[in-house]
Amino acid sequence: MVVSNIFFLLTIGDHSTYELKDIFNKQKYEISLDTGLVALTCIFKILSGALLIFWGRTGVKTFRPITREFCKHSCSSSSLPISQSIVADTQPKSEGIRLFSRKVIKILVVYLALFIITVLVTRAFMVKAATNYIDFRY
Repeated sequence: MVVSNIFFLLTIGDHSTYELKDIFNKQKYEISLDTGLVALTCIFKILSGALLIFWGRTGVKTFRPITREFCKHSCSSSSLPISQSIVADTQPKSEGIRLFSRKVIKILVVYLALFIITVLVTRAFMVKAATNYIDFRY
């Protein structure tokens, strides 16, 4: 997602004009999009994709040691009941899980704020483009 949006950002000049054909009046209309706003929404998409990648890497870094320890302990010790040994081994990891949940909430809030900003900017951009088309057409 990030790589394709970077490619789109680099070739944004090729994607800024579109041609519409009116079937009834046999006319052609050319719509030119403001490349600044399209680039801004593309940058928002790149940032949101990077946030999702960061979110996933944080989750893997948090839970990989826990799962390794669980697998190592469950395979090696059969003298203790599993429930007692797991609780004893994973209690120190609870602070890491708390930090992970806080980080997830922060990333989610930033992602939602970025999404809302993107929707508002895109809405304003599309309303402006539609208004210009209607004014030109009628």
